[in-house]
Amino acid sequence: MSVFQLQPHPTSRPTVEKVEVLIWRDEGQFDLDVRLFGSPLRAKLPPWNEPQRRDQLWRTTCFEAFIRPQGDASYYELNLAPAGHWAAYRFDDYRSGMRNAAIDAQPDPDILFYDGIWVQEAAFDFRGEPELDPSRPWQIGLSAVIEEEDGTKSYWALAHGHGPPDFHNPACFAYWLPPFAPE
Repeated sequence: MSVFQLQPHPTSRPTVEKVEVLIWRDEGQFDLDVRLFGSPLRAKLPPWNEPQRRDQLWRTTCFEAFIRPQGDASYYELNLAPAGHWAAYRFDDYRSGMRNAAIDAQPDPDILFYDGIWVQEAAFDFRGEPELDPSRPWQIGLSAVIEEEDGTKSYWALAHGHGPPDFHNPACFAYWLPPFAPE
């Protein structure tokens, strides 16, 4: 398991104090555990709904993982929304060739909220995408769009490129996840 603290984009003025993401993978699954911190937490967090695949989750509070297998121009985008909705896309290259990926998700309905900390988890099954071979290193980008109750949005990532927020920017793919090694 790896734990990351995301950084707000320089143009963002969030009231959220901290965004942490925990990730881990095994032979066919990539798990995402997101934690928001704030006292009070003013993020717009809609109630849990029936989980389903949905597009344009980034328009409001949404957590994202970008995965590029070592040596590939193509990459994947995984989205998770507080209501339990999710999405998975494959891109051939920077913002081109976008299509639904053969990835399924199981968001955990047991969202926790205590002492100004909000926690959500999901498991993404990537066995339908052979390019996501777990024996290869993956270059990872983690990000979040946080919409606050007043409509203000902040943009968080492991790293940001120059200019406006753009999580597809190669500069945002800031971590190398080593190959999965069964114990």
